[in-house]
Amino acid sequence: DLIRAAGLTAFYPARKYYGTHRREAESISAYVGTARKTIAMVSVNLMTGLPFDDLTKTLRGKLTDATSITVIVSLLDPRATSLMNALCPALDMEPETLSSMIFESLEKLISLRDTVPPERRHSFQIRVHKSIPFGSAILLDVDEPDGRIQIETKPYKVPSQRSFGFEVMRTCDDGLYESLLEGYRELIRDGEEVGPTFIEARSKAGN
Repeated sequence: DLIRAAGLTAFYPARKYYGTHRREAESISAYVGTARKTIAMVSVNLMTGLPFDDLTKTLRGKLTDATSITVIVSLLDPRATSLMNALCPALDMEPETLSSMIFESLEKLISLRDTVPPERRHSFQIRVHKSIPFGSAILLDVDEPDGRIQIETKPYKVPSQRSFGFEVMRTCDDGLYESLLEGYRELIRDGEEVGPTFIEARSKAGN
């Protein structure tokens, strides 16, 4: 009864389980690719390497398609020293390393937006948030009856492959889905949108 009340539609004890029962969840790019109208992603850094490249291809395809999909990606503000210092012990890395990784991800996202047709760029927001959420989130088609929110987090200093995640859907007007949606929307709203000048300012500061 509690599982139904929470709207829990999937639970993944570790990352290796994402694709075992749902092909559309085997990777972030595959999961995001199922969205029809809206995509919002809230994360510390997203990821690096090939998985990041796969995600950018998926986002580019969605944004150049004839549909009117909107995309928001919000990462932890890499300029906020207090946030870097607070989170890095849990990630088992140095604050400067995490900050550089986030800047690198933002730079790739901004470069991606530059490849989107000019008339569609307003549909792609790149933002930084100024508080640590309790987990990374992917919110798909959240205002639709079949909207989904997937959360992933991990225990202190545990390797990322042992992160666990869950997905919820709407069950009632004041359920878990609505609470998560409200919280992540506020987190995004309290941050700020960034563009090329954000990266340029960092480069100048480094010089």
